[in-house]
Amino acid sequence: MTPLAPKRPPRERARRTNFACDHHLPRRDPRAQRHPRTVRDGRHQVTWPTKDDRTRVPAGNLLAPAPWIARGSAKSIPLMTPARSPNASPVAHPVLVLLSGGLDSAACMTFYRSQGYDVSGLFVAYGQSALRQELIAARRIAKHARVPLAIIQISGLGPFGAGFVPARNALLLTAALSHAKAHKGLIALGIHTGTTYADCSQGFVDAVQRLFDIYTDGRSRVTCPFLGWTKGQIWAYCRDAGVPIELTYSCERGGRRPCGRCLSCKDRRALRELR
Repeated sequence: MTPLAPKRPPRERARRTNFACDHHLPRRDPRAQRHPRTVRDGRHQVTWPTKDDRTRVPAGNLLAPAPWIARGSAKSIPLMTPARSPNASPVAHPVLVLLSGGLDSAACMTFYRSQGYDVSGLFVAYGQSALRQELIAARRIAKHARVPLAIIQISGLGPFGAGFVPARNALLLTAALSHAKAHKGLIALGIHTGTTYADCSQGFVDAVQRLFDIYTDGRSRVTCPFLGWTKGQIWAYCRDAGVPIELTYSCERGGRRPCGRCLSCKDRRALRELR
């Protein structure tokens, strides 16, 4: 079973589509299929651009404005919306999402739910300084998504302060593999590009998959759908996909209120300035 990944959004600008002769367009047929939204009346074949068919795509850097891209624009540009509809496959494959309460893991959970997977969440307590607030956020996100959430605690580690935690992602993935009892399915992690961390790279994912294969003979797969995306592109996806951003927590210091000084708080402040 090959893990599904969303189409990577482009970094270039595109003009917003304006349909000529709008007064000649046929009335929208409510019985038309959702994907694609096409209506025919004998003379016209119109694909309707709706909110589902549009997305904000960052233009390259974190603070760059994100232009609207609509289906049928002058340039043929792939959309950032997921590659298949939720009902595309009759089989609901299981996927275990590592849910930390942050933006990336919440986006990961939303993506796989939108694809019709049998989603469950896992929160790992390993001695992080933001344990209490992250757990509160993870529970709220799982409740909002109506997804079961398991919580496991690894004792003897930490406490870890703000910033880099050595082997964090390797710890999370191997803990998830043990929790899933090496059964067939996907284990999802919401990592992305644009960081200096070695465990946020394709090489790391490949290495962990080789480790998984030792125990599962390929039955369990590591999947990171946003590995090729920037933080700004994930933020844009969250806004358009209905991810409950207000329920997420991203401060590394773990205070009841975000400190505003750690790297995660600075990233969140920069993301909010995106238009």
